[in-house]
Amino acid sequence: MANWFYREFGDEVGPVPPSVIRDRVADGTIVATTQVRREDGEWTTAEQVPGLLGGRRVVDPQNEGDSTGGLIPYKNPHALIAYYLGLFSLAPCVGLPLGVGGLVLGIIGLKKRDQNPVIKGSVHAWIGIIMGGTMALIWLVITVGVAIAVASNANK
Repeated sequence: MANWFYREFGDEVGPVPPSVIRDRVADGTIVATTQVRREDGEWTTAEQVPGLLGGRRVVDPQNEGDSTGGLIPYKNPHALIAYYLGLFSLAPCVGLPLGVGGLVLGIIGLKKRDQNPVIKGSVHAWIGIIMGGTMALIWLVITVGVAIAVASNANK
């Protein structure tokens, strides 16, 4: 049997055996709009491969639900982590690196969302970008100010 490839978060996954493809269909990773191909074939959507979805209802990506009601973008971990880093960048002492991390991961999360709209997470990514970037800048200014103050007092 020919191995398969599929695209997840814009990245090519495979080659994987048909049993893995069946598992990904069962767990909802592969839906009707997911790009798939056999080792020797062309890219197509899963809904166009006869029998691949095994009689499962074709899911419209705009209406695809999940157990979280679509509030937590678990399929876009970059955006989700950016969100938390942006929030935790409010903390003194660790705010600068967390803010930079939130900014960077938020940008990556937005790019992943653009590549695959099904994964959601643009709001989480934007929160990471805005809060992380703002707090990183604030903590940088505070750090530089403290360093200048310490240096000027050391010279007296």
